[in-house]
Amino acid sequence: MKRLISEIQAECLKMRHTFLYPFHAAIPLLGSMLFLFYYRFSSWSEEAQISGYIEIIGVALPFVISIVCAGNVSLEEQNHFQVLLGGY
Repeated sequence: MKRLISEIQAECLKMRHTFLYPFHAAIPLLGSMLFLFYYRFSSWSEEAQISGYIEIIGVALPFVISIVCAGNVSLEEQNHFQVLLGGY
């Protein structure tokens, strides 16, 4: 358990100066603001608004996850996968 915690801390230090942290914060905030703005002027029923929001989240989250994973892979690629292979 102690090793797992130290490896998570190392990943956080490695990603500290990358686009991934601002990306994690900006995407949910921008998406929420966009939906709140749109739903303020739409004439949809409340059930349709909730259903539409859930459908968009279902489509958008895999896209965001793929961008974050690609960013992590590019970080590992810059170090020639030494951190990934050296951890095991």
